[in-house]
Amino acid sequence: MRTIHKFPLVIGVITVVALPSSAAVLCAQMQYGELCIWVLLDDPGPKASRKFAVYGTGQEFPQVSYDYIDTVQQADGALVWHVFELVGPL
Repeated sequence: MRTIHKFPLVIGVITVVALPSSAAVLCAQMQYGELCIWVLLDDPGPKASRKFAVYGTGQEFPQVSYDYIDTVQQADGALVWHVFELVGPL
């Protein structure tokens, strides 16, 4: 059964979420002041740790492999966050 789930992310640290490998990250948005990702789950199969990181505009960005998820604004655009899934070693 296909379902969509929400997972909060913590700005400034890597957030680890247990998800099946087939899970598709749909978007990132602020909800009630909290940065979250929404994920489409289609397979209840075995889960693996997937790592997500949030970087602000102008912050140092590490040399790691990543997939871009979304860009989110907070505080009427005063803060801009860029959400990535890390796909390689840190």
